[in-house]
Amino acid sequence: MKMSINANYTDWNVDHTESSRRKNNDKDLRQRKREFINKLRHARTIEEQLVEFSEVPRVLEENPIPDIIQLALTFLAERFKTCENNKLRRCIVEVFKKTKSCFTQSNYSVFEQVVKNIFFLLENQNTDPEARSLALRALGCLSILLTDNIDIHTGILQRLDSKVEIEANAAIYAVDKICSKSQAFATLTCDKLAIKLQVKEISETFKLKLIRVLRHMHWEANLAHKTRCICLELLENETDEKVILTISKTLTYLSCRAPSDSSEQIDLLIIYVSNCSYENVKISALNDIMKLTRVKSIFEVSQVLKLLNLVNGTTEKNVKIKLFRILSFLFKQRKILAGIMSCISDKNARIEAICYMQKYIELIHPYLEEVAVITVKFFIAILNEAERIEETTSHSIGNEWAAYFNDLLLSVPELILNIIRNLLQTLIIGQLDQIVLNKYKIIIKEYLKCLFAISLSYDRLAVDIYNSILGILYEYLQVKNDELFAEVSKVILMASELRGSITQTLNNKILAIIKYKELLQMPKSFSIMAKIILRTHSFEVAKSEEFQNMFIQLLKEFGQCSKNRSNQWLIYLIGVEAGKSGCCNIMASIMNNFIAEVDVDSIRNWFRALYNVGSGGNYIMISKNKTQMQSKDVFDLLGESIRHYSICDAELNGFMSLTDTCNQRFFSRWYCQLRCNYLSTMRLLLEETTKNPGDTSSFDVSMKFIHVELMRTADLHSFVARSFFDIDDDKNTLQISCLAFSHVVQCLTIDDEKWHNKTAVIPFFPLTTNEGNLNNIDLQLNEIIQKKNKVHSILRERSTNLCKEIVSLLKKHSSVTKEVLSVIYNYLLDILSIPVNIPPFFFNRQRGTYLQWSKMPTIEVTYDSQIKPDEPQFVLKLEGVVNPSQNSTRKVKSLQFIIFCSNENFLEFANPEDTIYDNYVISEIALNHFKEKDPTVTTIYNHPLNTFNNNSFICNVTLTLKLVKKYLNIHVDLVDFNDESWTIGPDLRMQVPDF
Repeated sequence: MKMSINANYTDWNVDHTESSRRKNNDKDLRQRKREFINKLRHARTIEEQLVEFSEVPRVLEENPIPDIIQLALTFLAERFKTCENNKLRRCIVEVFKKTKSCFTQSNYSVFEQVVKNIFFLLENQNTDPEARSLALRALGCLSILLTDNIDIHTGILQRLDSKVEIEANAAIYAVDKICSKSQAFATLTCDKLAIKLQVKEISETFKLKLIRVLRHMHWEANLAHKTRCICLELLENETDEKVILTISKTLTYLSCRAPSDSSEQIDLLIIYVSNCSYENVKISALNDIMKLTRVKSIFEVSQVLKLLNLVNGTTEKNVKIKLFRILSFLFKQRKILAGIMSCISDKNARIEAICYMQKYIELIHPYLEEVAVITVKFFIAILNEAERIEETTSHSIGNEWAAYFNDLLLSVPELILNIIRNLLQTLIIGQLDQIVLNKYKIIIKEYLKCLFAISLSYDRLAVDIYNSILGILYEYLQVKNDELFAEVSKVILMASELRGSITQTLNNKILAIIKYKELLQMPKSFSIMAKIILRTHSFEVAKSEEFQNMFIQLLKEFGQCSKNRSNQWLIYLIGVEAGKSGCCNIMASIMNNFIAEVDVDSIRNWFRALYNVGSGGNYIMISKNKTQMQSKDVFDLLGESIRHYSICDAELNGFMSLTDTCNQRFFSRWYCQLRCNYLSTMRLLLEETTKNPGDTSSFDVSMKFIHVELMRTADLHSFVARSFFDIDDDKNTLQISCLAFSHVVQCLTIDDEKWHNKTAVIPFFPLTTNEGNLNNIDLQLNEIIQKKNKVHSILRERSTNLCKEIVSLLKKHSSVTKEVLSVIYNYLLDILSIPVNIPPFFFNRQRGTYLQWSKMPTIEVTYDSQIKPDEPQFVLKLEGVVNPSQNSTRKVKSLQFIIFCSNENFLEFANPEDTIYDNYVISEIALNHFKEKDPTVTTIYNHPLNTFNNNSFICNVTLTLKLVKKYLNIHVDLVDFNDESWTIGPDLRMQVPDF
């Protein structure tokens, strides 16, 4: 009995406490309502009311509580109805415009009184036309609430007949807004507009506005077709240019939204381009055709043939240019080009298309004009797409097109090269003013881009093209031609980045050019050629002392050529490129020379950091005679490398403390720490492979520990890559070898034959041992070798070979043998001998994209009288801004908040910006919560980012989870437009308040 009484007493106490909290929250909500409404009501003069009313959008954005929204907008609507001042009414209309989003936050029935108060002025025939016009505009702002209100629909349509201009214009505004939201209203309006447009006395301005409303009649196919007939009837006898333009745009908009009549619209637009005498109408029609190219599968071959013919039939250059752009876009969709050139297509159509295009060559001969450049781009586009169609589809090209493409492949590159030679000769010999000079340079760039584009698709042409470009460079290798030489060299520089396997074949010629004495006195050209050499070298050359000494000697001579030391910055950039390209010794040598020459502490720290990261990468490049190296020598090399990376980390810390980057995420530091972690783990693995495998239990324990460290290192590499929004694309290079060795260690320590056939251990490639899959791996590697990152490719190849060989050996031997360990040891040396490409993002000393919290999040308690009046709602208010990097190529689409409770404090450090490890811990837990998707444990909230509001965000998250633990953890992911998530932090932890 006693226990029962205590239990009852406890329950009563809990209920009483909850009741008290509820009363306090209700009281707080009532007080906030009262204060807000009192401010609006107590404003006496017009000026005071204008000030207070204009503050309403801001207040509602900060306090998006349904009761307050309803109360405020109802009060404003009542004031709109009763006041006699149109200036005040205009202010209220502006408030409705800015608070449109609030109307979707509750049931439409809540705002019924708001609509009635606005419509009152129309319903009761207010004598003030300006007041009626403002009422119509207010109803336009409330359009989302009026989708099914027939009485209001009828009342608004009646106002289209008003003789007062401002009222009729306001009625059109309201009609336009409601038509965009309501199918019923659009259907009702269509006939009314058709009648109004037949009135002869109607003004041109009013007519144009009515026609624009018709663009919303796309709700169903019949309505769209009916509207199209109305527009076409208007066009029959129309001669006014503005009206024709407006109707044409309206029809195009309808066709984009309701594609059933799109083909007819294309035919109509082609007629306008062919026959219309108004140039503006022609250009507008071409723009509309371009819009329709984005609607899939609506263009027919016959229409494309008409466009091809129009290029020859028109004399206006602007029209030709737009036609080429349309055709290029259409052919890049592949289906159309495949339909024209396929051997199963109509032979006459194939021949007709070729006949039209054969005449285009004549447009290139005046090569200084924009038409010539756009024609060349068109030819490049169809050649590239034809190559892709053959590679990726089953379409077989007709004989006529195959012959035509072969002719183009022979003639177009040669034609472009001749144009470039002529332009360069004119620039060097002729005396041109600055305007003409700049024009020539721009045109040369465009033609070089065309050559580059075609070289990416046709390997057989690429070597010939770059050989020809090198021949042009030889021809104009003079000191006075530095700027032009550099401009032409950039094409090979771009090719060296994307097609290194091709440009490697030209290495000897490039080396011959860079050794010319004249080039040492051409700073821009020398720096570009030096970067090309660094990018196109093979790994063996990178480790060659002869190459390194030759290159460093050239740099010394280049530095001495400049009396005012202006070449030093270019040498620094060459050093950075050496680090990115894996020539760490060259970078270390360059940076070491700079250390003694600077007198600014922060810059000296930076140069020391670069010297040490270069030295660290250089030490682990095991020499070719690794078979003769003692294991102790390898351990020493790894130890030196780890030491240099540690010094680099310390120097970067000193650099940050002397600049404004303190307490920021700095990728360079995390790179050094991860390298130390990676090399230390590899050293442990190396030590185990040199031991006698007799003691199986000790060996298994060590290997299991190494396996855990390898997986953790790989995981950290992956996480750090996702922690910087602006990081380079090639971010998983080092992770691959971690995962590969982790798999090998698991093979050695887990006694399970089935284990060796698992394919999910390494996500980068399959590891099953049947021959079919092994062949598949080889095919994948051949594709990978063509990609940009050479280190990435080689690591994949060597790691795959290691795994295949280990699995094969373990099938032969029942236990770990010296042979198995020897294979691991040699492969480990192979992987460590690969030159380290320092990630380009390492050299970025500016702060990347980051999220900044404006205020610490707060939790408020509300009660929604419309949903669950007896249950409290916990609302988490989040406010901040995403500050983008100046150099970021990605854009943020949205923020994703994962909110969960815990009894444990996961944040070890006080400053959340200062570490990634805290973010890493919370991220892993948040990811598990995200996968479970239990609303009682986790709240997941996606918030679109408003780029027009400086990437700031203010959002109120209604928590579905139970606040029964000590801490509330807030994990944030940035989501880009490719739907990739980035964990840039800072994550937050706050104590759960005692409600």
